[in-house]
Amino acid sequence: CCRGCMMVNKVLADDVISQLLTSQLDHLLTKVLLYLDPGSLHQAKLVCVAWCIFIQDNIWDRDSVRRRLQDHHLNRWKMAVHQDKEWVVNCRKGERVVSLSCDDCILIAGLNSGLAKVYSIETCGFVNLLNCRDDFYDLGPSAEEIFVYSDIGDYLIATATSKGVVIVRNKVTHALF
Repeated sequence: CCRGCMMVNKVLADDVISQLLTSQLDHLLTKVLLYLDPGSLHQAKLVCVAWCIFIQDNIWDRDSVRRRLQDHHLNRWKMAVHQDKEWVVNCRKGERVVSLSCDDCILIAGLNSGLAKVYSIETCGFVNLLNCRDDFYDLGPSAEEIFVYSDIGDYLIATATSKGVVIVRNKVTHALF
């Protein structure tokens, strides 16, 4: 039995995917997950430990399955099956975008006001406003320019300002780490 199945047996979750795991229908779940794009597959890994372990063990760590997934997406790329997306970052007077970072799930626009805006790659919609200033409670216009730069990891977002303020947050909840 895979590590994911053992974890699910401990947790006894009620969701459909966990029920498939406990019913030893790993092969069916693997087929379903192969329909997801890499970004969505990554998001599924963030749901819980059991899902993360299952996806890692049965998709990414199995060469034949990973090759099938890669071939599927390579064919989509060759056939030009894609969708152009556009983001509009609304800024206050005097505020402008000074940096961008993204992964398969989110885009972060660092502003010159000590703030950063998070957008969904999937929907192009605004997700959250990150205050990266030293005074965490001040969201008003900044009297001076404070540039925000960011980096996105698998589970964390790190921001740094031109004033030397570094903040690490949870990628999903945006809570301070």
